[in-house]
Amino acid sequence: MTEVVFDGRMVADPEVEYLRLRLTNEPGWGGPNHARRQAGWIDSIAHLRELPDFPQPPARLLELGCGNGMVSALFAAQGYRIDGIDLSATAISWAREIFEKTGMEGQFRQGTVGAMPFHKNETFDLVVDGNCFHCLLGETRSKCLAEIHRVLRPDGVFVVSTMCGEPKIEALREHYDAQMRQLVDQGRPYRTLKPVDEILDEMRAAKFEISHHVLGEGVYWDHLVLVCRPELCSA
Repeated sequence: MTEVVFDGRMVADPEVEYLRLRLTNEPGWGGPNHARRQAGWIDSIAHLRELPDFPQPPARLLELGCGNGMVSALFAAQGYRIDGIDLSATAISWAREIFEKTGMEGQFRQGTVGAMPFHKNETFDLVVDGNCFHCLLGETRSKCLAEIHRVLRPDGVFVVSTMCGEPKIEALREHYDAQMRQLVDQGRPYRTLKPVDEILDEMRAAKFEISHHVLGEGVYWDHLVLVCRPELCSA
């Protein structure tokens, strides 16, 4: 059996990581894996846009955990109107710089996805999780889902792109709190890693209807993509 060595960068502080990425002239989150992440999103966007009733350009889109705007740029190139939010000030500055240099339009804010008072109710046709949701811990997850429900239009769509399942290699299993469903580094939780059925339950509890899902198998963990719609309250 071939030994699998974990060499991924699982960082707790996005600001520290984005500063490192800028100083080392990396293209964005993931460093050497950035191009692979980008290619995966290109395929995902093409698939999503083929789904029935998926918002099409010039739909207004909010990306959660936008980083330096890689995913947002892919949507912007297809005509979507872009807003992005990220915890890292360095990432937001970087995203603005990239969009300005390439002539694309986008509005980027530093902030937490658990509280977005600067966005009005029912503003967006589409909210995209830019691999942010698995970085949220505890009650921040439910707060984030409540905010998404608030800012989405009634016929809007929420796309979730998240790590899922239990760690598959020993190097990660040693740092996995199975009870809390969290990866931990030096006693500090930094990623949520839940089974698929628990993630689906989270969405339903937050009043989202799941219209489509794809589960991809990975070396370290699996990955889940969900297409959700806000559950409409009956009169």
